[in-house]
Amino acid sequence: MESHELPAIILGVAGTLLLLSTLLVVGGYWLVTPTKTSSESAAQICCASI
Repeated sequence: MESHELPAIILGVAGTLLLLSTLLVVGGYWLVTPTKTSSESAAQICCASI
C-alpha cells in the first residue's frame, strides 16, 4: 500500500456511511410526515388569521 491509500479508504467509507445515514433519516422523516394539499394549507392560513 502506498502511504495515502489507507486514509483515503477510511474517508471514503466514512463519507459513504454519513451519506447513507442522512438519506435514511431524511427519507424516513419524509415518509412518516403527512403531506398537505394546497387547499389544506390555504385553509390553515385562513383559519390562523381569524
